[in-house]
Amino acid sequence: KRWERSTEKMYLFYIGLLEGRVIIDGKKIDAKNFLEGMGRSRQILKDFVYAKQAEVYAYWARQKKIDRVMYVMDTIILNEVGGTTDPGDLEKEEVLKVVLNRSELKYYSSLSPKDTIYKFIDKNKIDIKKYPWLNLMLKEGEFSFTYYFLTASNHVFCPDMSRRAQSIRDRALDIGLDLLKRKEIETKAVRYFSRASMLGRIDMTDLWKGFTPLGEKPGELVDSDKVNQKIKNHEYEFLYSYLDDDNRTYQVLLIDDEKYSIRDDNRVFTYRNPHNFRYFIEK
Repeated sequence: KRWERSTEKMYLFYIGLLEGRVIIDGKKIDAKNFLEGMGRSRQILKDFVYAKQAEVYAYWARQKKIDRVMYVMDTIILNEVGGTTDPGDLEKEEVLKVVLNRSELKYYSSLSPKDTIYKFIDKNKIDIKKYPWLNLMLKEGEFSFTYYFLTASNHVFCPDMSRRAQSIRDRALDIGLDLLKRKEIETKAVRYFSRASMLGRIDMTDLWKGFTPLGEKPGELVDSDKVNQKIKNHEYEFLYSYLDDDNRTYQVLLIDDEKYSIRDDNRVFTYRNPHNFRYFIEK
C-alpha cells in the first residue's frame, strides 16, 4: 500500500508538470522548466565532484609514490569490497591483484580527454603520464564509486574514517604492501564484477566479449572434526559442483546452514560465493 501511494503521488506530480500546475518556491513549473532545472543541477553536481577529485589528484601527485599507491589501494578496497563478507580477506587480495595488473597496462593506467575528469586535472598542468596509479583509480567507467551521481563518489575526497573503515583499511594496506613485495602475483585478472551488488543482479559475463571469466575458487582450509564427521555421516545437503582453473572438482555442501567447498581429495574449504566477485582475464 505504501508503494501504491508513493506511485500515485509521483503520477500526480508528473501530470501536474505536464499541465503546468506544479508550484515550487511560489512559481509555477512546467515539464520543460523542471527538466532544464534537473539538467543544471546535474551539471553543477558533476562539475563539483570531478573538480574535487582533481584536487585530490593534484594533492597525491605531490606526495611520495608509496603513499600515493597506498591511498589508491585503500580507497578502492573500502569502496569496492568494503564490508562484503570476506573470510580470510581473499577478495580484498584478489581485487588488489587486479589493481596491480592494471597499473602495468596503459589502457587502464592512463587518462585521455574522453575521461570527464581529464579537463579538471589538465587545468593544474599536471603530467598525468607520471601517475598511473591515480589514473587507474579515476579512469571513467572502471570503478563505479568514482561516478559523480553515486553517493560513494565523495569518498575519493572525503574518506570514511569510522572505526569499521579503519579496520578494513589496515587489513587492505597490509595485503597491498605484501603484494608489492612479491615478484609475481599469480593471476592475470584485469577485471571483475560483483553480481550481488549489481542492479537487478546483472551478470556481465556475456557482455564482456573480450574477456574470459576465471573459475570458482575455494576459500580457506577448514580443520574441523565436527564438519568432517558430518560429511562422513552424509549429514549435509548437496548444492552443486564446480571445477577450478586447475580442473580440480569441488562439491558445495550445506552443513548446519553453512556452505563448504569439498575438494576431490576430501579436503574441506570455506565457500566463496561467486556472485560476490567474479574475475576475468583478457582473451
